[in-house]
Amino acid sequence: MNGRRMLLVAVMAAVSAVAAAPVADAHTVHPTGQRARAGCSWKPVGITDGFQLHAVSAASASDIWAVGNENGVGKPFAVHYDGSHWTTVPMPTKGAGTIDLFDVDAFSKTNVWAVGYYADAHGHSRTLTEHWNGTSWKIVPSPNEGSGDNTLHGVAAVSGTHAWAVGYTGPTPGEGPLIERWNGSAWSRVPPADYGGIPSILDDVAVISPSNVVAVGHRSITATGTLIERFNGSSWHGEEPADPAPGQAAGAELSSVSAPSAGAQWAVGEFVNQQAKARTHAERNLGGGWALKLPNNVGTAPNQLKGVSALSATKAFAVGNYKTSGGTRRVLAQRFANGSWSTFKPPNATQFDNELESVAAISPSNVWAVGYSATDAFGLSLQPLIEHFHC
Repeated sequence: MNGRRMLLVAVMAAVSAVAAAPVADAHTVHPTGQRARAGCSWKPVGITDGFQLHAVSAASASDIWAVGNENGVGKPFAVHYDGSHWTTVPMPTKGAGTIDLFDVDAFSKTNVWAVGYYADAHGHSRTLTEHWNGTSWKIVPSPNEGSGDNTLHGVAAVSGTHAWAVGYTGPTPGEGPLIERWNGSAWSRVPPADYGGIPSILDDVAVISPSNVVAVGHRSITATGTLIERFNGSSWHGEEPADPAPGQAAGAELSSVSAPSAGAQWAVGEFVNQQAKARTHAERNLGGGWALKLPNNVGTAPNQLKGVSALSATKAFAVGNYKTSGGTRRVLAQRFANGSWSTFKPPNATQFDNELESVAAISPSNVWAVGYSATDAFGLSLQPLIEHFHC
């Protein structure tokens, strides 16, 4: 889950000056935190509505979308940033049970996709795709494999007539990768790479060109190894990841991918060390294969990266969480620059669990991240968390 459309910043900034704004009846979410001033730092921007934000994507500095769920049960949730304020924008819902949106891709002012799932009358998750056309959000039909669970976790567009969404099917006999393509009029399923029936999940996708698309996730229900697939214009095939050596890791997972160009591909997630603790994981592909670029960790308790947004092969931001010695999740941010990662500990909104799940880097000095903060010790009550890195 991530903000991937940064190559269009200059163009979209010009378009946004004359394009239509989100619907007028959406209500403004007033910031409760202050915007960052002089000096590079992370600042919280509080919003009063919603439950949890999973993804953020920016078409420009004044056209940013974030999605998740409103109440943790049955309503999708979207907020839009126009350069000054975050505003909630109504979204249609489907089904009568749980519904959630896991990813968003703001390709342009009039072309934004959000994906996730809704629960049908039998309690099975079914794919959900929603599209913003510059005026309103509309549900677009998307296929499912069989009558069981189907969930979409990642989405990316290369044009108004070419987009990809990835996720998984399951849970019986186990998860299998799910890949769908938008051709301008309908979504259709596309066969994933063949892994001989090994259960696997795809968590995110990035489009470099119509003939170069990369998706990441993990093999097996228990995340025993990272999974990378690539579309070459005609079919999907597996790629060799750069997992830590078997003697260093008991398992690994890639949660997010960002690829502004073929020579600047980044993927992040976590691996489990020999002490059974999750540690931050990152890989980079300069066009010739994946190589480890392991970030730092805070302390010895679990650390995870959930989202990445790359500006180039040498500049990238990643976000996630680390745990304190007492087991509380705290927000974590990493920046790759000058050949190495540096660690930030952005502010937390509450004393309970806080986590960042997605990040959108507009420039090296203008970055947005979203997630949640818990308002009780059991994590039963959540509120959206938005953080802004600015200089």
